Amino acid sequence: MLHGKVVFGLKRGRGVVEKYHARLIGIVGFRPFKGTLGVKLERNVDIKAHAIKTISHKINDGSTLIDAYLAPVRLHSKTEKRILKGIELEGDETVTTYTWKKRDAFSLRKKGKFVTWGLIETEQERQIINELLGIDKVKEKKPITSVVDCWVIQIVTGAQEKNIINVIAPQKLTESLGLDDGSPVDI
Repeated sequence: MLHGKVVFGLKRGRGVVEKYHARLIGIVGFRPFKGTLGVKLERNVDIKAHAIKTISHKINDGSTLIDAYLAPVRLHSKTEKRILKGIELEGDETVTTYTWKKRDAFSLRKKGKFVTWGLIETEQERQIINELLGIDKVKEKKPITSVVDCWVIQIVTGAQEKNIINVIAPQKLTESLGLDDGSPVDI
């Protein structure tokens, strides 16, 4: 387990994911959000040592040139914010649950106005929805622990700090998990 904090402003991830987007879909098994989450770890780590996939291409002489290393990771975060599909909940929301294409789904309203809807995809979402429905009574606001399966990418070229990693996920992690600059995460 590696401990770290979210860092904003690196601005490297979007270009990398856009450049390799089609190839990443086949490699990581999902359509990645076009950006990465930067995490500054407490210690240096070499992704190459943990990589199980690469982005590479063949050169005319038959050799292989590796552009990036990829390692699967599980991101753990804790937050007291209640975030549902990118919407921060403030206490004036109502939720309706239903079945859509044989899957559990919901719609969310704030002050009576429709805000969003979606499939219930994670236990965190189910927990928040149950709280809104009154099924789970919450006496005090406890941190919600979220776990997301992701990938870390390390580009071979260019200067990179060994204690900063770039996380690829199917969603924008800052919105879906309620992460801010400096939020603690575990990898």
